[in-house]
Amino acid sequence: MSFYETYIGLLEDPNFKWEGGDHSGNLPKAVTADLPAVRTGNYMPTPADEIYDLANEWPDEKAKNLDWSSAGVKVERQELMELCRKWYKEHPDELKEALRICSGLLPEKEYVLVAFES
Repeated sequence: MSFYETYIGLLEDPNFKWEGGDHSGNLPKAVTADLPAVRTGNYMPTPADEIYDLANEWPDEKAKNLDWSSAGVKVERQELMELCRKWYKEHPDELKEALRICSGLLPEKEYVLVAFES
């Protein structure tokens, strides 16, 4: 059985490359705890399933596959909080935790929201 994790990573991590990564350990350093996972009937829990969807729908400048079985989305704090409100709207306890995690981020800084299979 696969297990999916999601976290917020540093875009400027020197060991991570948004452009030209080699798909072998190309994941940014985590700056937060994992976002809470909730089952919604999909194969993957939310928000992992949503992040993989965005990686396939949004342009590569904003979202993409990063490494084997991982995807990332560039986000600023406010955008991430809006995504969390959408994803966790039926799960108030998880929403509260996700917003608490997001509140520690700098407002105008761009981060990478990462989902990966472990």
